[in-house]
Amino acid sequence: MQNTNRHRGILKVAGFMALALAAALAGLTIYCGSPQMQAFFNVQPEADQTNYRWQQPPDLRKMAWNIFDKTYIVRPHLDSNFKVENGHYDLFRREQQTVNSDAARVYVQGAAMQEYSLACVSRGSVFSNRSAGKMVALTFDDGPFAKKTAQILQILQENDCRATFFTIGKYVHNNPELAQQVLAAGCELGSHSWFHTKQTGLSSEERAEDFARVAKAFNEAVGAPPYLFRAPYGAVNDEVKADIAAQNMISVLWSLDTEDWRAKSADAVYNSVLDVVRDGDIILMHENAEYTVEVLPRILAALKEQGYQVVTVSELIYAGSDIKAAADGQESE
Repeated sequence: MQNTNRHRGILKVAGFMALALAAALAGLTIYCGSPQMQAFFNVQPEADQTNYRWQQPPDLRKMAWNIFDKTYIVRPHLDSNFKVENGHYDLFRREQQTVNSDAARVYVQGAAMQEYSLACVSRGSVFSNRSAGKMVALTFDDGPFAKKTAQILQILQENDCRATFFTIGKYVHNNPELAQQVLAAGCELGSHSWFHTKQTGLSSEERAEDFARVAKAFNEAVGAPPYLFRAPYGAVNDEVKADIAAQNMISVLWSLDTEDWRAKSADAVYNSVLDVVRDGDIILMHENAEYTVEVLPRILAALKEQGYQVVTVSELIYAGSDIKAAADGQESE
């Protein structure tokens, strides 16, 4: 009787093992046919190859090269009302021609940046890039504003300069056409939070909600989320910087503060830049400061007279970095 029970027990265990083995084999068969395993063994699926290509990880080195080759060369041409004239583009330092380009593709470079170490990233934020040579990045916070943004863009274009606008998500949501005009003018957009909220005063969950609202506004306005983030008041700590990085954004602060928001005259703003400017500075200004529009032409003219190129934050970050070397290497293959 004991032997019979023992045999039954053995048969029962064997049965369970057989079922488990069959299930495992079935699961393995399904997984081996999955796109992930086919990609691992470099096997292309027989159908829907267009969708499959989108599942591949981006070629960041190629993207970086494309940025250097195109993104900061091509900009859509604007009419007198700052509206894009379809089919006509302005090229920096080249003769004018018609080129197929998408202004919102400026955001592609954010993915490329994440792949390479940047010497200009210090303590989790970008303050400047001293290896950039005679370049400075001009930045404008707190916009966009219907009147001020258009005036600043016009001044920049008249001087063949570009800048980065750290915008309020709520304003981008309310005036998406202004965000589009910034990109169309060859400049770039960054986030300055949803409504100028001090990030160190929020919980991680509240910051995530703030980031999500801004990303939604940017996606609706220009088709891509921001990848540059400037914390209001420059208020960051280790937790804030970690949350910014988790959103695939780069924290950007500044090395030269004009304090234009409390300046008593245009001359004071002018001197705050020209008295101390250094190679690779990121210059902080505000769209709605009283003297910004008045003094900007003087500042740009003086910087150019001293041999400075006025560029976006991304151009400054790339200058002198290993991303350019990686991009050149990709092109030579």
